[in-house]
Amino acid sequence: MADATRSDLLTRKRREAVETFLASMVKSSRTIILYAHGHTLIPQMVERVRGLLLAAVGEEPNIQLDVKAKQVLFEEEPLTENSDVVSFAVSLHTLGIGNVILTSRVSTDGLEQLMRLLTWKPDEKRSLSDLQKAVQDVRIDGLQLISIMSFVVTGEQEESVARPGQLSEEELQALERADTLPDFLHILLRRNELLTSREAEQLSAVFDQALAGELAVEDFEAQMPWALYDPRVRARWDAFRAELSGRTKWTRSLLVSALALTDKAERAALAEHHTHDASASAEHALTAVHALLDKPVGERQPRFALQAYKRLLTDMARGGRLGPLLAEYRLWKERGADPQWGSYLSALQPDVEHMLATPAVASAAVGRLAENLERANVLSELRDFLQSCGPGVMPLLVDEMRRVSDKAAQKGLGSMLAQLARHLGAGALAEALKDEDYFVVLQALAVIDEVGGPNLPDRAAPLIVHGHAKVRAAAIRVLGKAGGPKSAVALAAAISSGAHPEEARLAAQTLSLIVNAGADRLLLDAYQANDSYETRVAVAISLGRCPTPEVEAFLLSITKQTFVEWLKGLLGRFTGKPKDLREAALHSLAEVRKDLHGKKG
Repeated sequence: MADATRSDLLTRKRREAVETFLASMVKSSRTIILYAHGHTLIPQMVERVRGLLLAAVGEEPNIQLDVKAKQVLFEEEPLTENSDVVSFAVSLHTLGIGNVILTSRVSTDGLEQLMRLLTWKPDEKRSLSDLQKAVQDVRIDGLQLISIMSFVVTGEQEESVARPGQLSEEELQALERADTLPDFLHILLRRNELLTSREAEQLSAVFDQALAGELAVEDFEAQMPWALYDPRVRARWDAFRAELSGRTKWTRSLLVSALALTDKAERAALAEHHTHDASASAEHALTAVHALLDKPVGERQPRFALQAYKRLLTDMARGGRLGPLLAEYRLWKERGADPQWGSYLSALQPDVEHMLATPAVASAAVGRLAENLERANVLSELRDFLQSCGPGVMPLLVDEMRRVSDKAAQKGLGSMLAQLARHLGAGALAEALKDEDYFVVLQALAVIDEVGGPNLPDRAAPLIVHGHAKVRAAAIRVLGKAGGPKSAVALAAAISSGAHPEEARLAAQTLSLIVNAGADRLLLDAYQANDSYETRVAVAISLGRCPTPEVEAFLLSITKQTFVEWLKGLLGRFTGKPKDLREAALHSLAEVRKDLHGKKG
C-alpha cells in the first residue's frame, strides 16, 4: 500500500512538472518572437524552459505526449486543460503533429526551434498546407515530432482514403430535421469523430470551437469544407441563417441557434459592450453605493450598500481594474478618520484580502510598476495599496517574476517585494526558492537577501547544493554577506561534501572572510574531509586570511612536498591546472606569519 501511494505521488509530481514545462514553453514562445534572432534575452528565456524540461524528464528516458485537438495526454491521461496546455495542443494539432517525444538531449537551439514552431500561423505567404508540409522536414536532435497518420486494416496496412463528409442517408435526414444550430453541429461532430485522418481531426477542432462559441459565423463558413458534403448539408445551414435573419419573433429554437454562433459584427458589439458599457455600469453603481454610504437611511441600508460595495470591489479585482481600485483606496485614506466611514472600513477589512488579492490585480500592479519606475509617488502609493491587500498578494506577485523579462522592471519588482515582505512576511519568497525554474530562484534569493533577517542563512544554505551553478554561486555570496556561525557551517559543509568542486574555491574564500565564526577550524576540517586536489588548493589559499597558530602549523606541514604533490605540480606546468598545493601553502604561510609575527616567511 505504501509503495502504491509513493508511486501515485511520484506520478503526480511528474505530471505537475510536465504541465509546468509546457506552460513556461508556451508563454516564452510568445515572448521570443517579439525579439530579433540573436537577441541576448532569447537564450536566457530558452535556457529557463530547458531547465524545466530537464526537471520534467528526471531520471526517465523521455517524455511522450499525445496531442489531440484540445488535449495533451501524458501516460495515457489528459493533462489539466488550462489555456497553455490547450494552446500547445491546438498549435501542434493544426500543424498535423499527433505525438511529441522529448529527451534531455534537446539543446537550447533545438528547444528554441520547437518554441518558434508553436507560433507558426498561416498568412498571405504560407498557407496551412504549406506549414504542414514544412513541419514534416523539421529535424531537432533529442526530440521527435510524429505526424498524424490514419490506417485501415484490409489484410495489410495502408493509408486511409476516408474523408469528412461521407454521411449516410439516415444522418442526412437527421441533419435536415435538426431544430437548432447546436443540434446540427453536434451531429456533424459525432459523425466526424469516427474518422481518424488528420483532415478529420482538424475539422473536429472547428466543430468544437463552433459549439463553444469561439468562432464567428463567417469564420466557420470559411473553414467548413462544404464541397465534401452532400448539398443538403449546406442547404440546411443556409436555412438556419435565413430563419434567423427573417424572424418576426423569438422562439426557443431560434434563440438557441442565435446564441450558438454570432457573426463578426455581433461579436464586436459584444466586446464593445463588455469594454465600455459594463465599465460605465460599474461606475454608475459605484457612484450610487457611495451616495448611499454617505447619506444612509435607516440601519439596514448601509448593510445592503456594503454588500453591493464588496461585490463591485470583487468584480474590479477579478478584472484587474487597478485604476478604479486605487481610486477607492485613496477614498479610504481620505475618509478613514470619519467615524461613519471608519465603521464601513472596519466591516470591509476582514474581506479585503479575499476580494483584492487576485492574479489579475497582481499582473496589473506589475505592469503599472514597470511603467512608472522613475515616479516615486506612484510606486509609494502602489506599495501601500498592495500592502493593504494582505499576505495573500505575495505569492501572486512572486509568480509574476517569471513573466518579467526587462532588467529594470525585474529590479523594480524585487525592490517592491522586499518592501512588502518586511510587512507581509517572506513566506512566499521562501517557497519560491524551491521552484524548478532557476531564474525564479535567483530572483527570490536576491529579494530575500535584501530583506535580510535572522532566517536568511537557513533559507540560503540549502541552495549551495542546487542543480544550477548560478544559484549555488549566488547562495554562497548571500551566506558570506549574512555572516555568522550558521553561514560559516553551511559553507564548510559545501566544501567538505565535494558535490560541486567548481564552487569550492568561492565557498572557501567566502568562509575565510567571515569573522568570529571559527572559519580557521572549519577550513582545516574541510581540507581533511575533501581529498580533491583543486579543492585543497582553494582551501590552502583561503587559510592565508586566517592568522592563527594552528593554521600556521598546518600550512607549514603541507609545505613539505611529497612525491605525489611534486608530480602533480610538474604536470600542472604542462596542463595549465591551478597553482600547485605547496606553492599555495607557502604563499598563505607567509601571509599568516606576517599577521602573527609582523614578518614574512
